[in-house]
Parts: sequence; C-alpha cells; structure tokens
Amino acid sequence: MLTVTKWERDGLPIAERGGPGRASRYSMPECIRWYADREARARGGTGAGGALLSPAEQRAALDQKRTEEIDLRVRLRRGELVEVEEAARDLANVATATKARLRRIPNSIADQVLVAAKQGPGAVKALLLSEIDDALRELAAHGEPAEAESVA
Repeated sequence: MLTVTKWERDGLPIAERGGPGRASRYSMPECIRWYADREARARGGTGAGGALLSPAEQRAALDQKRTEEIDLRVRLRRGELVEVEEAARDLANVATATKARLRRIPNSIADQVLVAAKQGPGAVKALLLSEIDDALRELAAHGEPAEAESVA
C-alpha cells in the first residue's frame, strides 16, 4: 500500500480518488503507460516530461555511465573498493578465527584461574583481561584472517 501511495505522490494517474475507508480507483492502461514512462526515464531513455532524449543527450548519458563504470573498476583495482562477496567472505573468516581463538582461552588458562581465584576476584579479572587482550592482539596481527582451528 505504501508503494501505491508513493507512486500517487510521484504522479500515478488516479481515475477516482478514494476517501476514508474507500480505495482510489485507477485506469489500468493509464497506470501502465505512466509506469513504463517512469521506468524509461529512470533508465535514461527519456528526459523530463517523457520527451525523448536527443542523440547528443543519449551519448552524454552513455558517456557518463561509462565514465562511472571505469572509475569503479579503477578504484577496485587500486584496492579502494572491494566486492561485496569478498567483504562478506573476509568478515566470515574474521568471525570464525575470533570464535576459535576465544574458545581456546579456557583450556589455556584453567589452571591459572584456580590459582588466581585464591587471590580474589581482582586477580581472576586481571588474568581474564590479559588473556583476552593477548587474543585480540594475535587476531589483529594477522593481515589475512587465519583458518579457524578446530576446538574440542
């Protein structure tokens, strides 16, 4: 329903406007024509008011799109941009490596926690924070996320 309301604001032809509790009525052929014109304008086929673009305007629009595409390719090659799939894969690898490293903490400090517990909560807290900081430094030191190790 929100889409139709937005389209009405954008100029969708209304044959008979509705009111509270009454839906508006539309002429299907007029709405289809309006929608097709709107899509054509969005794709650069026509100018404002539905007028066809001149050949010079079409060339300028095409040149602009080509320039934008070339700029994106150059920025991608320079490493200024990354593909969405690559970023998602890297994020998943980081999450997996982080999970694996954090899950190793209990096994690596269990005995130390028992000793620290005799010294009080502050000692346990300091030990845990130290181990977490070590894990974070280790993870940050890897430029490329390492493959997660299997944790039993």
